[in-house]
Amino acid sequence: MLLIDYTLRGKITKEFSISTIMNKTGLVLSDEEVKLESNAKGQATLLIHTPNGWNYLHSKYDPQGEASRWVDTIKDLEKYSQVFFYGIGLGYHIKEFTRRYPQKKYSMYEPNISILKQYMSMVSTEEMVASNLQYFYSEDEAGSQDNLMHFVSRVKEDVLLVILPAYERIFDEQTKDFMNRFSDAIFERRKYNYAAMSFSKRTVISGIMNLPTIYQTPNILHEDTTSFKGKPAILVAAGPSLDYEYENLRYIKENGLAYIFSVGSAINALLERNIYPDGACTYDPSVNNAKVFQRIKDKRIDSIPLIYGSTVGFETIQNYPGPLLHYLVDRDFVNPFYLERTDGKNLEVVHSAESIAIITLQLLYRLGCNPIILVGQNLGYTKDRYYASGSVDNVYVNEELMKKAHIVKDVEGNDMYTIKAYDSFRKEMESFIHSFSEVEVINTTKGGAHIAGTTYIPMDRVIEERLEEKNIVEHEWVDRYSVKYSRDFFSSKSDTLIEECEKLESIYKSFFRLFDQMKSSIMRSNKRELEKLFNKFDRKFDKLQANNFYWFFIQIMNHLDFDVVMKSFEEARFLKDPVEKAERVLEFFSNYLTQCRAQTQMMKPLLESIHTQVLEEGSDNGK
Repeated sequence: MLLIDYTLRGKITKEFSISTIMNKTGLVLSDEEVKLESNAKGQATLLIHTPNGWNYLHSKYDPQGEASRWVDTIKDLEKYSQVFFYGIGLGYHIKEFTRRYPQKKYSMYEPNISILKQYMSMVSTEEMVASNLQYFYSEDEAGSQDNLMHFVSRVKEDVLLVILPAYERIFDEQTKDFMNRFSDAIFERRKYNYAAMSFSKRTVISGIMNLPTIYQTPNILHEDTTSFKGKPAILVAAGPSLDYEYENLRYIKENGLAYIFSVGSAINALLERNIYPDGACTYDPSVNNAKVFQRIKDKRIDSIPLIYGSTVGFETIQNYPGPLLHYLVDRDFVNPFYLERTDGKNLEVVHSAESIAIITLQLLYRLGCNPIILVGQNLGYTKDRYYASGSVDNVYVNEELMKKAHIVKDVEGNDMYTIKAYDSFRKEMESFIHSFSEVEVINTTKGGAHIAGTTYIPMDRVIEERLEEKNIVEHEWVDRYSVKYSRDFFSSKSDTLIEECEKLESIYKSFFRLFDQMKSSIMRSNKRELEKLFNKFDRKFDKLQANNFYWFFIQIMNHLDFDVVMKSFEEARFLKDPVEKAERVLEFFSNYLTQCRAQTQMMKPLLESIHTQVLEEGSDNGK
């Protein structure tokens, strides 16, 4: 339940009214379990009833002094743009904090309605609204999740979570649950921001640079799957338990008992033991991904097919000596725009995922492999290592990683250490496995995390009991694949996109003329003229959003910046003064559009060059 939102004029939401709050019932505490009491100095404190009796939420004798001493303990404030107070009680600590740090943004969260009622009886709404308070939440039947989703979607900067100590003592389980949820929500948001900052531009650029290769290589999901249907496939990841399985994998390879597909850096651990998989899978859009396959390039190994995602870092597939096959991913808006199958069927697309192992799991399922056998899928630490030897430069867990670790259960029910990122991978993998039908997923990873939906069977037993048939692997499976994309369709889309690019330049010019008019009206405080200009702005913004070049390339490349722009628009909607509103629009959108225009001018010659390359080199591909 959101009570105060700084983006609203006046800040107060429709939920924030005395009558609304007073009519709500507490979920953890009833009103009778909260008592207001005054000490000899006339200072108020709260008594909370628990199964162990009555407890003071603040000091019985000096709540103000207690608050002052507690604020002294808050460290490293300069590292954070905002403080998030969980547990407000009667607000002594918050009042002291805002007195000392009046410029620091903060938000408040009171999980207990019964305590909130007492707080609202002590502090005026005007006092709260006049402060630097950003958001004020309380819990109702919806719980904390909606509140946290609202908060993390609006706050991009680092936030310090501060918990009133009494809440950890009196509401132990409730507070622990919130801390975990808050930590998870912040982690997910940081992960999203990191991906957007790190990969948004790379994904688009790599998608464009990969076009010539994608156009001339087969899509692994576009052919008859008889090579794989009903046959076992082993997914080899680079977890430390891979070190136990090399001889087993060598035996499987030599006897053709199952297909072997490596994911990510596991290829290097296998190459070091002279084990060549039936395919190496990759997906990472980063520039460093090319280093994973440098050994294959240096040794000119031409017998290992590389199965790459359409947004993989373009350096990865350049000069790869072996066969190339691709798959399209749903976060790729570039390649599907250009591609049409010559057989008239729909493009097959793989769901984006956090790890190449999860992508490959989808591929093997779609190819009809059964069972799918996981190797080296630790998703955590094994003793002092988190990678198999030979897979990466540093395979050992350092002190910093251990500080971030928490305990989960392994395949045999024992405790093991993992980190949030690995745990997130595990949960996503479990979700995909749950969605699969009529396929068995076996986990052979010794000491690895338990993955719901899989059965743990050591590899020795799998070989003995499940991989009895020899020579089932079709070693020349790549030869079944051919390229089937339409040249005419590509050519038509290329022409369309260049036309859209030229239209986009006209849109940019019209916006900057409008900005000049806005600046002139601001200087003259011509509010009537500004209102007319806002209507023009809305029409131009709709044209911008409808432009395919902007939509498929520029906005995706500037995803986070666009989020900031939209947030500023949301805030500007509540401004009454047209001059202030226009200044806000110019402040954020003018800079954003300047950046977009520069990128468009850079992208156009690149696209024209890529179009020419595809149409010249791929002239015999399709109709």
